[in-house]
Amino acid sequence: MSDKKEKIREAAIELFARDGFHETTTDRIAKRAGVAVGTIYNYFGNKRDVLDYIFLTEHSKRQDIHDEVSNVDTHPLDKLEMIIRRHFEEVKENPEMVTVILREGHNVGEKVKELEGLKKFLENIISEGIDSGHFQRIDAAICSSMIFGAIRAIMRDFSEAEESAKETPELFDQALEQLMMILKKGLDDSNNQ
Repeated sequence: MSDKKEKIREAAIELFARDGFHETTTDRIAKRAGVAVGTIYNYFGNKRDVLDYIFLTEHSKRQDIHDEVSNVDTHPLDKLEMIIRRHFEEVKENPEMVTVILREGHNVGEKVKELEGLKKFLENIISEGIDSGHFQRIDAAICSSMIFGAIRAIMRDFSEAEESAKETPELFDQALEQLMMILKKGLDDSNNQ
């Protein structure tokens, strides 16, 4: 990836998080990135393409995590924990990204909206657990939506927290522990035998 393209992405994340997509101009992105406005158009057709690129980059990171976790030979509950933990680690490392994801998702283009993201990755692992007999026979899509909703709510709490709270984000560790406790009790088929 070009160093300039990455600088543009990082500047856009900062500005979109602080000022919002509609209030941010390509001029301001260029200035923050330390590049000429024309440089943005060497990589992107417009501001929406920059936003799409931000989402595509994050999707690619989650896809890599999913692929890595899927290839581990372990219990599906452990896989769920691994993928949620890694997602939370990414979120903790870039709190501005959380704001952009939560606030600007409706502004992305169709190719981004069509991507199968974290919710689908969770559904795949749940389906694997059901098929292998480790999980109860439940609707994997509904269950993944519930988990995904909890993850988004935790991300929103973090995003809306005071800046001092973001410096010590134990919220994610506590949320992961409690979420996994609920999932182990609710999904694990051995709990019902």
